[in-house]
Amino acid sequence: AVVSTQSTGVDLTALFTRREQSMSSGDCTTISEQWNENLETMSCFVMEGKNYTRLPAGEQGHFYTENCYIFLCTYWMFISDFNDDLLDQYVVLQKNANAGKKKEEGGGDGEEDEDEDDEEEEALVCRVYFWQGRDASKVCWPQFSLSSFRTKIREKIGSKMPIEDERCYQQQENMKLLSYFKGKFIIHKGKRPSEKDSPNVRPRLYQVRQNGNILAQRCVEIGCSSLLLNSGFCYILKLPVNKDGDMSYILYVWVGSKSSEELMNATIDIGKEAFDDVETVSVLYEGSNEPDIFWTALGGRKEYDRSADWMDVIRLFRCSNERGYFAVSEKCSDFCQDDLSDEDVMILDSGTDVFVWIGEESSDVERKLALKSAQLYQQHVQDLTGDARKLSIVRRGKENLRFIKLFHGWGPFRARLKNSS
Repeated sequence: AVVSTQSTGVDLTALFTRREQSMSSGDCTTISEQWNENLETMSCFVMEGKNYTRLPAGEQGHFYTENCYIFLCTYWMFISDFNDDLLDQYVVLQKNANAGKKKEEGGGDGEEDEDEDDEEEEALVCRVYFWQGRDASKVCWPQFSLSSFRTKIREKIGSKMPIEDERCYQQQENMKLLSYFKGKFIIHKGKRPSEKDSPNVRPRLYQVRQNGNILAQRCVEIGCSSLLLNSGFCYILKLPVNKDGDMSYILYVWVGSKSSEELMNATIDIGKEAFDDVETVSVLYEGSNEPDIFWTALGGRKEYDRSADWMDVIRLFRCSNERGYFAVSEKCSDFCQDDLSDEDVMILDSGTDVFVWIGEESSDVERKLALKSAQLYQQHVQDLTGDARKLSIVRRGKENLRFIKLFHGWGPFRARLKNSS
């Protein structure tokens, strides 16, 4: 039974709704090809202090968690799909263009020729994506908003086509932006190195994962530990090697025995094409006598998870009373650690566990109602499938490894600032 908001002041509808079906790989490929076909140009910049540096072609698709990036994307869009702001800009631009045309032609009767073509009209649009790493300074967006760089962008591009800004956070990017990188979306920990920095001398481990569909594919650096391996995923290990005083790198692509062929091929492509500073790339298949150097770099061979079946059932719900009544809503399948809202309580279903994650600033009412909601959900799933799930309470900052492994690229929470929004 679904609780009525009018009679009880709560809405648990999302808990009793079936899990959304993932988009098929074929559909993802079709829509990605369409988006890339419509893409006219993409200019990429990285924000370093108060400077904006154009990214070299070899760095496009590589992101660092302490940096922010700007992408100027011009693409074709049906005018009927414009939002109000884009439409207003388009109308002004058309009026200015018509006025200039009439001036060049020496005036006119003020009448415009009607377009008798029945085809839907398209126009070029510029979207300025501002990508913010999870460890980047929170003042980067205000700095960009007030910068002369942004002003120049809007003056130069805005005089030719409608323009809009979109701020996006690490691992919360929309599918269209992800599609422009064709599966090679790599997130490194730390700050983008400069030419003055010393070469990296530590091994780096990356997990390649598709959250919900192949469009949501990312290669994210994780802790360099064999505990974080999983037979259901693929990984990339970048290993520094000192040869006669010169630093070079070798790359291992580790293919989990239960990973899909699609994920395997995508990871091998990333390893061979996206890391251009390595000498050799070796593909290792789980259980095929991986070399000792591989396990040594991961802190020794330890027991790790042998299945990621939970990817087919995992669901994340948000519990909040921000609307004036208690409501549960479901996050999309492409969720990440930063979707855990500190002001709320979250319910995470892994197929074997139902976790109730408690944010530090959630209210007592939210905590009590969220726990009762999780118990209702637990019973509902058991009645529906016959599968019993263990109920566990998890507090922010005290998550166990069983919980952490469900997230792609888990890291320490940032310290909260007092009076921050």
